[in-house]
Amino acid sequence: MKKLKSVFYLLFIFSIFSPATAQIKHFKKAVKGKVAPHDQSQDKFTVVFPKKKSTAILNAYMMGIGHPVTFVVNVTHGKLLKAEIKEMFEPANIRITQVFAPDGMSDGPFSHTLVYPIKRKGIFKIIVGGNNMQGDDWKGVFTMRVTIQ
Repeated sequence: MKKLKSVFYLLFIFSIFSPATAQIKHFKKAVKGKVAPHDQSQDKFTVVFPKKKSTAILNAYMMGIGHPVTFVVNVTHGKLLKAEIKEMFEPANIRITQVFAPDGMSDGPFSHTLVYPIKRKGIFKIIVGGNNMQGDDWKGVFTMRVTIQ
């Protein structure tokens, strides 16, 4: 376990001082195993909650404003779906742009945080994208924290 922590620490340090292409390589290694096999592209992730936990944290890489990232969440319990994004290396011009509920309804845009009532159990999709209303295009690594309460 200590060796694994050391590897992640080194990946983090190297990614801070490396160009974006190196960040992508380190990112792919860091998230291996947290992404369902059929969703291993950069733009779609299946949120997998650890056993007996209601919070999952994933790292993702956004390639720019025109390349949103989708997080697929299978909600089987709870009353609230919460999500929060944080950039890892530099301030980012990103936000949670939309949430799609199992009944087909959508809502958004949001900011870096989302609190959404769960009216029906099923598959929710949380879309993270660039904020076209302010700032410049952004590429980089960010963290998504999803909680069901």
